[in-house]
Amino acid sequence: MKRTSLLVAVCLFLIFSIKAQTTETIEQKKILTEIGELNGQIISLFKTKKYDEALKAALSVWEISDKNGLSKDLRVLPTLMNLGEIYLVKGKESEAIAVFQKILDAYKANSRDTRLLVVKITERIAVAYYYKKDYGKAEEFFLNVLSLREALNGAESKETAKITYVLADLYQSKNQYDKANEFYLKAIGINDKTLTKEEKEDREDLQNYSCFLYHKALRENKITQVSKMLKDFNDARNPPKPDDKTINSGVINGKAIDLVKPQYPRNVGRVSGFALVQVTIDEQGKVISAKATCGILEFVKVVEEAARKSKFSPTFLNGQPVKVTGVIVYRFVA
Repeated sequence: MKRTSLLVAVCLFLIFSIKAQTTETIEQKKILTEIGELNGQIISLFKTKKYDEALKAALSVWEISDKNGLSKDLRVLPTLMNLGEIYLVKGKESEAIAVFQKILDAYKANSRDTRLLVVKITERIAVAYYYKKDYGKAEEFFLNVLSLREALNGAESKETAKITYVLADLYQSKNQYDKANEFYLKAIGINDKTLTKEEKEDREDLQNYSCFLYHKALRENKITQVSKMLKDFNDARNPPKPDDKTINSGVINGKAIDLVKPQYPRNVGRVSGFALVQVTIDEQGKVISAKATCGILEFVKVVEEAARKSKFSPTFLNGQPVKVTGVIVYRFVA
């Protein structure tokens, strides 16, 4: 349902003023001030979705910088990044890649420590290739980013987990399910160690991994095995304990006394698809929480409403009723 933020983010650089050096002439200071003012205009235009005007201003910044020998200046390079970001929004991935590549080369050629900037721009190039659906080049650059992140932030860091998860998403897009599974599990393993208690309360990586397993099973015609796959995965991460008061049951469609059928959304054309809803069921079999984790976005509201109205048989552990978490799978046929 959701793409990782790295793939959807637009990273405009909010730099409105550029400090001039004492050795610079009045004319050079004037040029730097002009670039800063133009960048402010770019941000304002972009926020109001005036992308054509923002593009025009960004091209002016590029032209002024190039004309005055500032296209490799560390103070100016972040503002030049905005041109590439605007190209991405306008769907001009090739132009964005060309801009980002020039900036990347400039940072690499600089004698200062620009490793963080190098990794961020390499990420944007990878994202541009992903949007372009050139998954081969996207994989190449994302793997490069992974190596850079491991060196810069550590093999077990949130930053490394994030790019590992992006690669898993990429491999799923390429229908390389074994590789996708490997990278999903690696990212989840890192997150298990690095996320705070609060961050672990609503983890998209776990929700989306469940969605991935369903996609994989559907592709491999193993849909009846999804429940066991999810249960085995959760049990491996959190082995059941005798005193557990909540158990995970994987896909729980078959345990429903009354599985309410969702109404097909009126504003959606006839499409086939599915949606997964993560639910928590109390000791009496009542659904006390329901959240759609993946599937067709237009189905989210109706499947969550249907899940909340559904009723399940109580679950017992050691003779005592317990809460249950699980996944309801809804399928829509056009």
